[in-house]
Amino acid sequence: MRRLSSEDVDIIDSLLERALPGSYGDVRIDSYAPEEIALTASVPAGGAILTGTERAAPGWRAWVDGAPVEPVRTNLFFRGLELPSGEHRVLWKYQPRWWWPLVCVSTATQALVVATALALRKRRAALL
Repeated sequence: MRRLSSEDVDIIDSLLERALPGSYGDVRIDSYAPEEIALTASVPAGGAILTGTERAAPGWRAWVDGAPVEPVRTNLFFRGLELPSGEHRVLWKYQPRWWWPLVCVSTATQALVVATALALRKRRAALL
């Protein structure tokens, strides 16, 4: 069995330092809603990957300090972001690409139903 040298100990200390909670910085949850999460992250020199325990669904979009960024998949299932060092405002929003077309179709359908109901009501009143 080989003895650990001081270089090996330095490497192990470095790995432990990066693996311990808080060694990558701090994160504060500013607001948390089902479709929007706002965070403030303080990242030390060297940057870090901010990861959460929410599922990495295709509709999630992310912004760091107001600029759009590409989310990364972490641990095969969760979503995360690469953050440079410093203080950052992170915003996650659930906005599937098909969201606005569905909102437009839904609104048009509701307007059509209301217009049809009013027309039928007027026609019925005219028959009586």
